Amino acid sequence: SRVYCDIHLLSGEVITASKSLKELEEILPNNLFFRCHKSYLINLNHCVEYIRAEEQILLLNKDIVPLAQRSKSEYLALFH
Repeated sequence: SRVYCDIHLLSGEVITASKSLKELEEILPNNLFFRCHKSYLINLNHCVEYIRAEEQILLLNKDIVPLAQRSKSEYLALFH
């Protein structure tokens, strides 16, 4: 079975890549990209706000993505 991953750009364009999130995570620089959830890999430069009550992250393109409990302390440490 093929693995696909949608990449959301700031322009609003969505590119479908024939790679898994794990593969993308391995090739993208980990000082710029963070696996915030099993289904999301985000560009840290595009983080606008951490919504603590909802355990979510607001991105520059207005998308809101979940922050997994297991990733929370690592994510918060990046910004403090």
